[in-house]
Amino acid sequence: MLKPFFEESETNSLCRSLALSAAAITVVAILLRFFALGTIPGLLGDEAFGQAIGHAFQLGKTWTLQTPSGRTGSLIYAPFSMLFPTADPTTMRLPAAIAGVTTIVLVPLLLRTVLPLSGLLLTTALVAAFPFHILYSRIAWECALIPLAALFISAASLRSKHSLALLFVALGFLVHPSLLMMTLPVIGAYVGDPSTRALHSPRRLLSILAGLLIFGAGFIFFYRIPIYIPTLGTAWHYLLGLNQFLSGALLAQIPDPRNAPLWQLAFGVFLLFCLLRSRKIPPRQQGFFAGLVASLILLYLVRGIFPVLAGHERTILYSGVPFCLYLGILFGGSERSAKLGLLVPVSYLAVMFTLYFSPMIETGGRGVQSKSGPEDPKVSAARWILREKGAGHERIHVIVEDWSNYWVITNQFLASDKENFDLRYINETVGLPFAQRISTLDDLLRELRSTSILVGYRGGTIERMIRELLPRKRFSRIGFPDYSGQNHIYVWISE
Repeated sequence: MLKPFFEESETNSLCRSLALSAAAITVVAILLRFFALGTIPGLLGDEAFGQAIGHAFQLGKTWTLQTPSGRTGSLIYAPFSMLFPTADPTTMRLPAAIAGVTTIVLVPLLLRTVLPLSGLLLTTALVAAFPFHILYSRIAWECALIPLAALFISAASLRSKHSLALLFVALGFLVHPSLLMMTLPVIGAYVGDPSTRALHSPRRLLSILAGLLIFGAGFIFFYRIPIYIPTLGTAWHYLLGLNQFLSGALLAQIPDPRNAPLWQLAFGVFLLFCLLRSRKIPPRQQGFFAGLVASLILLYLVRGIFPVLAGHERTILYSGVPFCLYLGILFGGSERSAKLGLLVPVSYLAVMFTLYFSPMIETGGRGVQSKSGPEDPKVSAARWILREKGAGHERIHVIVEDWSNYWVITNQFLASDKENFDLRYINETVGLPFAQRISTLDDLLRELRSTSILVGYRGGTIERMIRELLPRKRFSRIGFPDYSGQNHIYVWISE
């Protein structure tokens, strides 16, 4: 058992204040998963893609599980979209929010033999409040299942059910390929587990080789890219990015991404303190967390700083639950140290309010595709087109600015059984179902002259092209505002 920070034995009954504090943090974190669920953040193209494919499947139209980036969509999450497609953003995101709550509920059930009661309460609060767990519980795609899968893998591994943990890794690969990296913590826990050291050495070696074989096969299949050549500068940026991810500062929506420097500095010092205390952790847990660190180092070697860039943190999202578990083990040895550890989830909630929700409500956010308003501007534009131009049987011709607008509009059209539409899109490098890409200037001019409806961002490519290439063509313009009150999306109607 991990020695507590303070020399005192665990009391027979946990202090009521610790239980109430952890419960309050957990309840607030759960509520944040449902607050303004349909509008914060703005509906993303990946979310609408899954629903559009589901509608196409049910309508008997051409469909594919290949995402716009060229990767096959999740074989576990995709069936939900195929069977229950919807055009309502809130309904669309409910499964993700429920998956997030399920992860929280399962923490004390799966880890009750790994942690004392004080550690269970602390870990539950940490998993509930971890900023990127909250964020991805609000987005309707397979990444919402990564924390849940990581919890099953971690619990099985730390309970010495190593074969089951490897099975969960294999299933997790169907959720999202990044969960393959959990193989290294599982192997680390196996190596450090005192109960496996008594096994005959050939059997032990074969078990380790089996785990490495699963990892290697999946790694070669998914990460078919050359090894990244590290430098001191990129390694430092990667460490800073990891600190931003683990502290929650990476999700900031304020204009300056170098936000909350004091919080990042304080959290970095806190992480260093935790690392110095890691030698107190039992061998099995030490092996597990050493494997987690090894997986993060390997990610850097093959992907560089990409995994810690804002918007791409899903690549390292798998590490969130093990990190919360690490803090739970480190601080959960006694009631008093667990109370001290609760400062971390409280800080996480403060980060969510100050760096994410508050700026989103004030400005709609700084991401062009994720910017939102009281009603998502992209959804509002699509519904306006359907209401004003989709009542008859005439074919609707629309040019949209990017893939995010394209998928949102396509999903709204398919959900309304509007099949006589013709979409064109620009600013894309890959082909999309139901649409043709405008790839040359001549094609664009011809489309702009003949198409009656155009959809794009304020100050974006379509607005610029209308002004510069078609100065004599008359358009009426309808705007759809973000939370700041400024129009973010425009629909141009040729006159």
